[in-house]
Amino acid sequence: MGKIQKEHIDNFFKLKKTGNKGWYSTKCPYCGKEDHLGINFGGRAGSFNCFKCGEHGNLYKLLKYIGKQDLIDELGGIDVEIKLEKKLKRIEDEEFKFEIMHKAKKPLGFKRIYEHKYITDIRGIDKKVFEVHKIGTTSIYTKLKNYLIFLLELDNEPVAWIARTTLLNKQIEKKEQKTGKKYRRYLNSPGADFSKYLFGINELDNVDTVIITEGIFDKLKVDTHLQLFYDNELKSVACFGKKISKSQIYLLQQKNVKSVILLYDRDAIKESKNYSVELQKYFNVKVALSTAKDPGDMTLEQLLQTLDKLYEPEEFFYETINKKKLI
Repeated sequence: MGKIQKEHIDNFFKLKKTGNKGWYSTKCPYCGKEDHLGINFGGRAGSFNCFKCGEHGNLYKLLKYIGKQDLIDELGGIDVEIKLEKKLKRIEDEEFKFEIMHKAKKPLGFKRIYEHKYITDIRGIDKKVFEVHKIGTTSIYTKLKNYLIFLLELDNEPVAWIARTTLLNKQIEKKEQKTGKKYRRYLNSPGADFSKYLFGINELDNVDTVIITEGIFDKLKVDTHLQLFYDNELKSVACFGKKISKSQIYLLQQKNVKSVILLYDRDAIKESKNYSVELQKYFNVKVALSTAKDPGDMTLEQLLQTLDKLYEPEEFFYETINKKKLI
């Protein structure tokens, strides 16, 4: 994976050094405003931000936007290549019968939204997620007051929903002290079997490589840092916890996924070991050891460092379980 340097993009932008250390200004290709696009070459992927239109991201996203995909390919980009080395099993050959999730009703009064400060300001997630995923709120179903609702669909039909509170930890603690009851950060649609679903499955269209995370916000943060919204070769999904079911494997194979990268929380060493070995029957597998406790809290630099060092399942087992070098 190459690092983008100033000389790589000098031919496409007239960069002017600013008073801020490491920053350069130029014309924004998104809105056309002169000297309002700031570019910084720090970190492996660098970053940009337009102080007029607000467009931002890493430099891989910027180069893709101006049509310099060839430079990204030359540098290695953010894509992770896993070579096909063996014949992979098809899960349906094991007489596995996939049972699709039943259709579910939307929460009463569900209204789709296209912006929310909890997502963008508090979680630091790109506003593009509101276009990709159906996220909403309801003012009618009082149990879901102060919750963001993620609608889960298969074939454009709702099959479940997950709601996440927008209250901060201090607000939750205050509420718990007042009521004497545990306040649930997540609420799920009743009766839903989440082992038959992957958050992000609808984004996969003949994508070769998929990053598997534990939770929704882990996935959304990975998408934001790597700008996977615009990447047709690498995507991410979330499996709602540390377990990976046969049904979820089936869903990935139905989408023609060949390679997976297992990116779990740092406290899930045992699960990463076990499931990487299981997944190896059906996919080419690499294991990523998060440099932060939770991938949802990783900086771009931490994520790129993590993806720079991927382990074979056997190597991961040896390093983490026997030598305990990485724990």
